[in-house]
Amino acid sequence: MPNFFLRGTDPNKITGKTFTDWICTSLHLELDLPDPVLITERHATRWLSKLGFSLKCPQKGTYVDGHERDDVVNYREQFLKRMESYEKRMFKYVGEDCETAIRLDLDDGVRPLVLVVQDESCVAERKLNK
Repeated sequence: MPNFFLRGTDPNKITGKTFTDWICTSLHLELDLPDPVLITERHATRWLSKLGFSLKCPQKGTYVDGHERDDVVNYREQFLKRMESYEKRMFKYVGEDCETAIRLDLDDGVRPLVLVVQDESCVAERKLNK
């Protein structure tokens, strides 16, 4: 049942204290128990250890993005195959500033594709009136 807390919390913010606080204030509500479950911070830390968490000090400058995970590698390979098939329908641009487009010889009814890329994104937050 600790998945309620663990899945909804930033992994860098999961500590024995935050886990204890959640167990003492929210676990009984999630399980429909009449009374709060009271445990010590040390006990919560042991639970986290049994669940596969370990105490680590974050190192500055270390970033692990998971780019070598099997599912990520598989997705990337599938993505590249899809892009290769799309590339046959895309204009090719040549020249020093890519100013010349080479028109493709497409079958009737087949529309050309245009690749649109963006290196930064900006998201505006919309506040809802309550």
